[in-house]
Amino acid sequence: MIKHHKKSRSGLTLIEVIVAAVVIVVAVIGTIGFRYYCALDARKTDVQVTATRIGLLLLEGWKAMGARSATDPYNNYDPLNLPVVGSEVQITSDVGPDMPTGFNSFGSYLVIVDGAYYYAALSYQDEPSNDLRILNVSVAWPEKYPKWALSSTDRTVRFTTKADLPGF
Repeated sequence: MIKHHKKSRSGLTLIEVIVAAVVIVVAVIGTIGFRYYCALDARKTDVQVTATRIGLLLLEGWKAMGARSATDPYNNYDPLNLPVVGSEVQITSDVGPDMPTGFNSFGSYLVIVDGAYYYAALSYQDEPSNDLRILNVSVAWPEKYPKWALSSTDRTVRFTTKADLPGF
């Protein structure tokens, strides 16, 4: 009796190796892209949170001073006392974002926090019949974070509150 042995083929063909390599390359490129966009979104979020903190700090400081006169950030805020904003803070007077229609300007400022540039504009509107002053702070920043010329497409956060003016 003659026995026929089937030839057993073990190993991978060239096509299987190429397909496996393509799958691995696609997975690695996807992971790298995911990490890049996560880091980019985290940076954008950090910048927006810092702009929000700056706006709230200016608005609440102004309101706490009685809202009768502006709390000039350039002269009244010591960067060492601003831990809520960042480690390296510099405030100078500069041009700022547009203020709402009908508001009076209290000044515009450039706030530099950890190398990112933010432009803040303080404005107000009086309501003498209600003994109220409406306070507004707008903080704008560029998309790519360096110092820039203001445009209508830049990112902006705005805060408005009312402050009592007794005896106004």
